[in-house]
Amino acid sequence: EMGRFAGRAAAGDTGSHTFRPVPYAWSDQYGIRFETAGRPRADDDLQLVRASPATREFLALYSRRGRVVGAVGINARRTFLTCRRLIQQGAHIDDALARCSVDDRGTSGLTATAVRNT
Repeated sequence: EMGRFAGRAAAGDTGSHTFRPVPYAWSDQYGIRFETAGRPRADDDLQLVRASPATREFLALYSRRGRVVGAVGINARRTFLTCRRLIQQGAHIDDALARCSVDDRGTSGLTATAVRNT
């Protein structure tokens, strides 16, 4: 993210944008990758995108006022990259659910489980 922004800035093309990376952390523990991204809050809505004990995969998205603001995943590397981009873009939750519901092997795993904070 920073490299692309720095390249555009060096070429004089920053527009009105400031560099605001999506916070991201990951850890590999005993063959399992844990990832988290964004700035979710306790009062955000949480959508479970998929969970599979068989493949040890999990992916959930946080949204606020209909926009994706965070994600948490286990063993969902490629899909998680897509989620990070959607957070950066401020994508609508419906678009994010559609794009992130396919797992890293191309299998749909949408579970449409939501926790709404009201």
